[in-house]
Amino acid sequence: MSVHDLLRALLLPSANDAAWDLAYNVGDGSVSRFVRLMNREAKRLGLRHTHYSNPIGLDDAHNYSTAADLAKLASIDMRIPAFAKIVDLTHATLKSGSHVRTVVNRNDLVARYHYVDGVKTGHTEQARYVLVGAAHRSGASIVSVVLGEPSATRTRSRCCAGASTSTTEWSCSRGGVKSPPRRSTNTEGRPGWCRRDRFR
Repeated sequence: MSVHDLLRALLLPSANDAAWDLAYNVGDGSVSRFVRLMNREAKRLGLRHTHYSNPIGLDDAHNYSTAADLAKLASIDMRIPAFAKIVDLTHATLKSGSHVRTVVNRNDLVARYHYVDGVKTGHTEQARYVLVGAAHRSGASIVSVVLGEPSATRTRSRCCAGASTSTTEWSCSRGGVKSPPRRSTNTEGRPGWCRRDRFR
């Protein structure tokens, strides 16, 4: 498949095989080399509480991030036109590879709300449901991060709540406004909080 189609398969339906294929090829035949590149880039971007152990996001004690780091990374990525265009798609037709296929964006908020621009869903048994969302509303463009929710529906509703308010700094927990924990890992996800940041 073409790199463009692999990226759409990766970013829309979360195709793990696309992530592995991209990592293998960008890493010159070594997924481990690619993971080292990911960690080097995370350090360069100032993601101080992020570390990667695989290119897919599978549960691992050495694979972790925080809401703050995810918001920062999404804010950077949303300034890349090709990335922003892909994550704002409701679906895509992939014409390269062995056969034509259509993939659907797992972040169905993109289809449901005109102001939602992306970004990425995630789920593992230990991390539970995760959603990094982006939206433009009331003259502001924001990123909203929700981690560790028990269902995709609850994750979407909390992300929408984040996008619908004019506040764009530290935000939501069940008990009120708090700063998030320094680190939440894929093995110890903390439900019920998020961060929103301006990215434009």
